[in-house]
Amino acid sequence: MGKISYKERIGFALGNLGHSAFYGALSTYFIVYVTSGMFAGVEKSIANKLIGLITTLVVIIRLAEVVLDPILGNIVDNTRTKYGKFKPWLLIGTIVSAILLVVCFTG
Repeated sequence: MGKISYKERIGFALGNLGHSAFYGALSTYFIVYVTSGMFAGVEKSIANKLIGLITTLVVIIRLAEVVLDPILGNIVDNTRTKYGKFKPWLLIGTIVSAILLVVCFTG
């Protein structure tokens, strides 16, 4: 493999930090919103059923990722651009995630 430069190590660490901060903020917001704000004023038994439904949907989505992740990994591995195979996907993911995070926290 060869020696990894400090620039690459710092870049990886900052990318990982951003990724973790994004998903931490989004998941915390989602949990608080679903359990306290989304069903305010709804009868408690109905709210509990809806929270159960949302939880079930989240589990189904996570299980679907088991199938989709290898497919998407294959697409990334077969990407051939002058910028490499990962950089275009990182740029697209960063832009989409940033826009969705702003939309999520904007009234």
